[in-house]
Amino acid sequence: ESLSETFRVAIIVTRKLGIRYLWIDSLCIFQDFADDWQKEWFLVREAIIHALLDIGQNLNIPVGKLSDSKYIFS
Repeated sequence: ESLSETFRVAIIVTRKLGIRYLWIDSLCIFQDFADDWQKEWFLVREAIIHALLDIGQNLNIPVGKLSDSKYIFS
């Protein structure tokens, strides 16, 4: 419940695809701190380069509707 709807849907998609790990950049790096970004950018780069897939949010889907099954895998 404490995660945003976007994150919850990413978890659902990851599980449905049988993928074991999910990287959520904004949970792994302090977004507004240049020092943290400088320290962690290599990990972000490696995660992106070796990712099986990239999940993005469609901003045209109304808030509260992301987890509606008709929007997942459409």
